[in-house]
Amino acid sequence: MVHLTTVLGSFHARVVEARLAAEGVGVALRGIDEGPYPLALPVDVLVAETDLQVAREILLADAVDASFDPEPGGSTAEPPPAPRRP
Repeated sequence: MVHLTTVLGSFHARVVEARLAAEGVGVALRGIDEGPYPLALPVDVLVAETDLQVAREILLADAVDASFDPEPGGSTAEPPPAPRRP
């Protein structure tokens, strides 16, 4: 297993693990803390050396796609029409 990336927190680590697993890439997490309090501690994401390039491409594609998403709380829909004055 080789190092792919380091993320903060077990939640983010599990999201990356699930994303890669959905594409058939096996993942191991090192440093994950499953304690009663969710702490944002560094977690290393490891993949097989043969899957390293594919895993990098998946994460890169996801980052590019995310750059086109609207800001949190934003909307891509058109604003509602202005109210008519009587």
